[in-house]
Amino acid sequence: MKNLFFIFSLFSFSSFAKTDHPWAQIIKKQGVVKFKDIDVKQDEMIMDKGILETGPKSFVKFKVSQVKNTIILGPNSKMDMVMLHNHKTQKHEHIYTLTNGICRWISGDSKVKDQKINTPHAAIGVRGTDYYLSTNDLLGETEIIVFDGQVNFESKLTDKDEKLISKNQWGGVGGRFGNKIGKILNLDQKVIETFKSILPIE
Repeated sequence: MKNLFFIFSLFSFSSFAKTDHPWAQIIKKQGVVKFKDIDVKQDEMIMDKGILETGPKSFVKFKVSQVKNTIILGPNSKMDMVMLHNHKTQKHEHIYTLTNGICRWISGDSKVKDQKINTPHAAIGVRGTDYYLSTNDLLGETEIIVFDGQVNFESKLTDKDEKLISKNQWGGVGGRFGNKIGKILNLDQKVIETFKSILPIE
C-alpha cells in the first residue's frame, strides 16, 4: 500500500511539474532539431537550460502555454534557452537568447509583462506582438521586422540606445548597421508578406 501511494505521489508530482509551469513544449518539428545535442521529439517539454538548434532545411515550433507564446526557430539557427523553476521561491525563469539564425515570436497574451528575447547585440521587449528576428554571429548584427504590435528594441552595443518599432517596420543594429540603432524603416505589404512566408505560423 505504501509503495502504491509512493508511485501515485510520484506520478502526481510529475504531472504537476509538467503542466503547472510555463515550460516550452515542442509542437512541430522538421529535419534535425536538437536540445543540448540530443534530438528532440514531438510534444517533448524543455525543462532545463541549454542550446536549442536546427540543421539545414530544418525548423522547430514550440509553445509556452501559460504565457501563450509561440516561437518558431528557422534553419541553421541556435537559441540559448533557460527554462527553470525554483520550488523554494516558486519563481520561474525563462530566458531566450537567439545567438545565430532566425526566429519568429508570436505573443498570445498582451497582459503578460516583461517578456524579452535577447541576441548578442540587442534586447527586445515584447507584449502582444508578432515579429521576425534575425541575428548573424559572423557579421555581428541583428535585424527585426514587426508584423503586428510594438517592440522596444534596445542596443547592447551602445548605452541608452533604444527605439520603439511598430507594425510593418524594420530596425537593425551592429555589423553593417552600426553600433547605434539606425533609422527605422517602413516596409510595404509585399515585403512583409515575403518575410512572413519564411517562417509561417501554420
